Amino acid sequence: NLQPHLGEIDCVPTDTKIATTNGDITVSDLIKLDQLPSIISYNIEKNSLEEDKIDEIYLVPNKKMIKIETSGGNVRIPETKQVYTKRGWIQAKELTLDDEVLTLHT
Repeated sequence: NLQPHLGEIDCVPTDTKIATTNGDITVSDLIKLDQLPSIISYNIEKNSLEEDKIDEIYLVPNKKMIKIETSGGNVRIPETKQVYTKRGWIQAKELTLDDEVLTLHT
């Protein structure tokens, strides 16, 4: 049971798949939609999935990106983006091979 929440998609490449209430959609396809679906995100405080509304989408060129490989797939994000791990929030560029990153599988 998903609860509505106001959130954001920030700093991911346009080919990134986003979990939405309409299934996984790439950012480049989201940009083309007249009506934005809600995204599915993880609420750390509640330890549960929730539904987030997308307020706006905008493009930010020339971000230095880092690729994170997980057993569930790969993602590219800005190296300064915070990633949730068992050690808590860490900048992506500070991750080690021993870190376990929270991933969302819907």
